[in-house]
Amino acid sequence: AYAERAVQANPGFDVSHALLVASLVELGRLEEVREAAGRLMVAFPTFRVARRRRVGFRDKARFEAYLAALRRAGLPD
Repeated sequence: AYAERAVQANPGFDVSHALLVASLVELGRLEEVREAAGRLMVAFPTFRVARRRRVGFRDKARFEAYLAALRRAGLPD
């Protein structure tokens, strides 16, 4: 719910879209994953999972799980 609110509050911020996609993957809501991933790619056609890696995150295990969820959603690496 928070990720959906973040997308609504700032639809021009790709991180919110990516977090929504990853969250939906982890919840197993596959139809919604396809829709959210499609919206992300329409809004940000140059989005790549690999670029997220440059950002990093304090908790490496959670960050890797986030990247893996984006890949499972079918987003380009």
